[in-house]
Amino acid sequence: MSTKHKLSAVLTTALIGLAAAFPANSEPLAKETLGRYDNPTTDAEKTLFKVMMHGMYQGVSWSTSVAESTGGSPLYCEPSDLAMNLEMVIGILRSYAETLENDIPIGLAMVEALQKTFPCE
Repeated sequence: MSTKHKLSAVLTTALIGLAAAFPANSEPLAKETLGRYDNPTTDAEKTLFKVMMHGMYQGVSWSTSVAESTGGSPLYCEPSDLAMNLEMVIGILRSYAETLENDIPIGLAMVEALQKTFPCE
């Protein structure tokens, strides 16, 4: 089996496992997801959580770019000279989640964490 097929099989297995772990009608919660990210049951699950977090960050980033380019207000104002990486994003999200009294959906926590860390002035 080629490396490409092996990776595809691993990601497919992880995706099925992740889908089964969360109810179909709810978005994963921030603290719960970060806890599972820290303690994955398999390497594939860890990879999938990284892909999910990266995708969420990219979605929020694109949303703020579209808002700005169409005359709206950005969701947050990340410094232009900052090269964000996944570990930075997860660190920002983790720091924010630790301040929450109640767990909230991870997508909302990502937006709020970026807004708190990079407010627009």
